[in-house]
Amino acid sequence: MLLYCRISGCYRLCMGEAESTAFLAPALGPKVSLARKLGTTAHQSLLLHRLRRLGLDTPEKLAALAESRGLDYYAGSRPASMPTPPLAAADVTTEELAVALLHPCLPWEPQRIRMAAALLAAPGVQASTVARLAVLERSAAVVREIALAGQSEEPANSFWPALLGLLPLAPAVPSGVLPHRSRYMAITGRARPGAMPTRQWIRPIPPGCHDPR
Repeated sequence: MLLYCRISGCYRLCMGEAESTAFLAPALGPKVSLARKLGTTAHQSLLLHRLRRLGLDTPEKLAALAESRGLDYYAGSRPASMPTPPLAAADVTTEELAVALLHPCLPWEPQRIRMAAALLAAPGVQASTVARLAVLERSAAVVREIALAGQSEEPANSFWPALLGLLPLAPAVPSGVLPHRSRYMAITGRARPGAMPTRQWIRPIPPGCHDPR
């Protein structure tokens, strides 16, 4: 059975009051869903349903898992009291986590969009898997905008045009919904006199490597 939530503009599986509203709790009050910002609605999500069963029942827990996957750039963005979910890549793939963070049913939060953009650029991410999930979860328009920004900022990276070639055409995302493309970048060197700033797409940092901040 599907229920329609007027807060988020989402159709969801009816799974009991506590479980079915878990992802929507942060949207109560002044926040609105990404779907509403996009001017659309979101259907029930098999991906979020599966992640919820693994214990990822709030957007904050999705972000915490993303941070634990090497997003040192965003360290400290979650409450210290929130533990990192003990889930390996075999349980939740990077592609699944990135698309889940962009799901229209979730509350609109620019930093989670930036985290998803970083995960999309992680080594080993498969463009075909991202495109398939984005279409199934109705996140294709947002993923496409991120890929266009990636192609502009990293013209030598073959991943972005490969992803764009697999995504369907979609209307442009309304202005102001997504972060400016510069927010997907780490810009260094501006504090040193005479130094030319460098721009680098933020992506997960492998263990033992240097954080680009």
